[in-house]
Amino acid sequence: MIKQLELKEATFKELEQRAEKYNDWQIRLETPLTQFDDLDELREDLLNRCLMWRSLRDWKIYTDKQLATAFIAVDAPSVKVEAEKYAKIVNRLEKTLEDNPIQRSLKEQVETFRGAMPIVTALRRTELKSHHWVEINELIGAELQVDEEGFSLQSLIDMNVVPF
Repeated sequence: MIKQLELKEATFKELEQRAEKYNDWQIRLETPLTQFDDLDELREDLLNRCLMWRSLRDWKIYTDKQLATAFIAVDAPSVKVEAEKYAKIVNRLEKTLEDNPIQRSLKEQVETFRGAMPIVTALRRTELKSHHWVEINELIGAELQVDEEGFSLQSLIDMNVVPF
C-alpha cells in the first residue's frame, strides 16, 4: 500500500507542478488565474493517508524492536515519548480522515503499548527486593527472571503479564 501511495504522491506532485505552470502562463497572459481548490483538499487527504500507512509500518518496526530488546535494556521513558508521538498522529488522523480499519488498528496498537509501559516501569524499579519478587511471582502465577539473559518484553507478553 505504501508503494501505491508513493506513486500517487509522485503523480500528485506532477499535477501540482502543472497547475503552477498554468497559473504562471495565466499571469504572463494577464488572464484570470484558475483556482485549483480540489488540489489543496487532495493534498491534505493524500498526506494524511501516507502518514497513516507509514506510521503503522514504522510503529510495527519500532515495537518489534522493543519486544526483542532485553527487558533490562528497555528504556520505558523513551518508549513513552515515542508512544506519545504516535498517539498525537492517531489523534490528528481521527480529526482529518474518516474512520477506517487501518487508523483503528494503529490506535489500538499504540494504546496497548502505552498501557503496558507502567507495568514495565514498575518491574524495572531497582528498589524491588527479593520479598517483592516473591509477592509479584505469586500474584501473576509465574516466576519472572527479568535480569536473565533472553528475558524480553515479549517474554512478559508470552506469560500474559502485560496486556497485548
